[in-house]
Amino acid sequence: FDQHVSDWLTARFRTGQFQRILSILSKSCSGLSTDLVAPLEQIANLVKHRSLIVIISDFLVDPDLLHSPLSFLRARKHEVVLLRVLDPMELDFKSDKPVLIRDMESMAERFVDPIMVRESYKRKFDAHSNALQNVLSPLGIPLVDLTTTDPLELVLSSFLSTRQAPTGQGAS
Repeated sequence: FDQHVSDWLTARFRTGQFQRILSILSKSCSGLSTDLVAPLEQIANLVKHRSLIVIISDFLVDPDLLHSPLSFLRARKHEVVLLRVLDPMELDFKSDKPVLIRDMESMAERFVDPIMVRESYKRKFDAHSNALQNVLSPLGIPLVDLTTTDPLELVLSSFLSTRQAPTGQGAS
């Protein structure tokens, strides 16, 4: 998705389904910006049966905007899981040299001296993460962090295999 859901795949338990999922995820979206709220509302209208909904994003939006559409999905008994994808530098911001940071949606670029902004960045990043958890926790929605260096196919495979374990043996 970008401003709307461009591809989606109906749940099926058959050979090749995982490859179909990876194929859709490998496509790049044509939009230049992302709107999480409209696609979540679109998903609620598309998915009529109780489903597992996995949303993969950096979730760098105002967390309060997610409350209503995620609440609606949970009220319809969907299981929702958020996979937050972050660049490793977003997590530790440990570079000691100025770096060029590019906004992948607007393509705007800015040189940043990590030493000068590290504490402020970390404080704001942690505040955003806490605000996101404050929205998700009461809804029972897990947030799984992964980095751009984690192979998505392994993360998804591991996640889905724990869900297919016999009752009492898998992750809840």
